[in-house]
Amino acid sequence: MAVVLAPDVRTPDSEFDLLMRLDHEFSSLADRKAVVATYNGRAHDLAVLRRRCARHWMFGLPGIAAASAMDHFDVMLRQRADRRDGAPSLRDACAGFGISAFDARGIAASSLPRKSTKCQTDVVATFLLVLYEIAIERGSPDPLLAGWEGLSGFLGAMRPRLIHLEHIRVHPLLRDAQRDRNVAASTV
Repeated sequence: MAVVLAPDVRTPDSEFDLLMRLDHEFSSLADRKAVVATYNGRAHDLAVLRRRCARHWMFGLPGIAAASAMDHFDVMLRQRADRRDGAPSLRDACAGFGISAFDARGIAASSLPRKSTKCQTDVVATFLLVLYEIAIERGSPDPLLAGWEGLSGFLGAMRPRLIHLEHIRVHPLLRDAQRDRNVAASTV
């Protein structure tokens, strides 16, 4: 599974350029048989993406077309008990697992524009929810711990440091799970 953080808008591209880059990324992901993981992406994100392309008279882009046909892991749909249930917001879904998808201190300290920090936070929060869903399906914390450790390492290596994501990178739930794993390994 690839994690693609929202583009750094300190080097702004036009919307047209951004859509072309997304088309290229989706083409590459489709070639690798990747799974698209979103929070309400089927109903919202992919539809908005198609409309924004049409606004620029960008029709027939192979990657954008492939995105709608790719395997799709829409976490929001897994948060509902049945079709009549309303789905929680991304922030509320994260809060249900003890994760804050918003850190005002980190956003205020970030050198990135607020839109970029929100997009990046949403991507990371969605990734964590995907990991939780995989752990639930498998009945094991291992995928959650391995994925979160990988994410933490990835975020720790980013330069400049993404200060608005530090609360997720060094989260107490991750630290406690690592401690518990180490304790269990030392008693074997």
